[in-house]
Amino acid sequence: MEVSNHLHGDEKCCLCCEEMVITAHKALQSSALLQNMNSGYLGISLEATSAEDISTTEYEDEMAQTIQSLSNCMMIAEENPENPVTAIAEAAWNADERVMAGNSVAAFTPHVMERYGPVMSILTFANCNVVETEEGLVMIDCGTAVAAPRIFETIRRESSLPLHTAIYTHGHVDHVMLQYTGFEEEAIKKGYPRTRVIAHENVSARFDRYRLTAGYNTEINRRQFQLPKTFEWERVYRYPDEVYSSFRRLEIGTKVFELHHGKGETDDATIVYMPEERYVFTGDFFIWNTPNCGNPQKVQRFPLEWAQMLRKIASWKPQSLFPGHGPPIIGQDRVSQALNDTIALLEQICSSTLGYLNKGKDLNFIMNNVSFDKSLLLKPYLYPKYDDPRFIAA
Repeated sequence: MEVSNHLHGDEKCCLCCEEMVITAHKALQSSALLQNMNSGYLGISLEATSAEDISTTEYEDEMAQTIQSLSNCMMIAEENPENPVTAIAEAAWNADERVMAGNSVAAFTPHVMERYGPVMSILTFANCNVVETEEGLVMIDCGTAVAAPRIFETIRRESSLPLHTAIYTHGHVDHVMLQYTGFEEEAIKKGYPRTRVIAHENVSARFDRYRLTAGYNTEINRRQFQLPKTFEWERVYRYPDEVYSSFRRLEIGTKVFELHHGKGETDDATIVYMPEERYVFTGDFFIWNTPNCGNPQKVQRFPLEWAQMLRKIASWKPQSLFPGHGPPIIGQDRVSQALNDTIALLEQICSSTLGYLNKGKDLNFIMNNVSFDKSLLLKPYLYPKYDDPRFIAA
């Protein structure tokens, strides 16, 4: 496997302040609440915990830990200039406290890039992976509005090929900000064909809904993540040019991409698989946290279908897994372990929940008594730092 990397300029110094503050703050507000809620595992009722119980000191301490973990990720990248993403991935897999303290959703955002064969993998808040083909670049997710321009700059230092196709793994705003990258403006200026955007057929409906409810989404995200009043929900989206329903096979140059629809964090999710390389790009089916199947602020998601999709992925025996958040998992054995542990957690929670539900137990009872192997939460890729496993039962 060819692996190479280049660090340039400000990438060696620090993540831009705006992105660091936004990502750390958003992830940590949920995380502080979850750590308080985890006292429920010791027999304390969920009803006894509220957002008001979280001390400012506790919140600030965890933010400090997360920012230190982010700084440590950047230090590891600097110490390993030829393979910075792999070095961070190794530290994460081994539960290295230098990178796992605080909240990993925010900590794994150093904006460094590493090549894995034809893939340029950029580790940022919502990861971006770009594949070189004879016909141009294929981008799998496009990052946040803040990260998108830096993604463009990073790619342009590595390749001058036009952006042929962009694939959205799902419609969440941290993955689809193609319009802020600069690739389409470049195509107009240089006379390249317009980038083709492909996504599941439900993505367009999500964008329509986001536009209709922009004010509502502004309010609930300000509340959930304690964002400042200056925060506004995104109102502009680059809609897909082509959509599919359950499966689509793309041949771009000599590279083959399989698009598989599954339900997990969203109903519009796409798994991208490169069968010849055995690379899988999971989007938010994998985020180095307990699966984000739902929380009190947002709609409930699809835990059983999530596990089913992960089983399908595991059957392909991928060599490398590139997640929506956090570093890649390299090596078939590690990928298999991470997938099967996540499957076990989801299936056990679903089974226990259904068992209690069919006995007529109420929601509070179920959430406080749902049964699963809690040792799974000690796995570094299943730490419950963004989502509490009991939310899955709800």
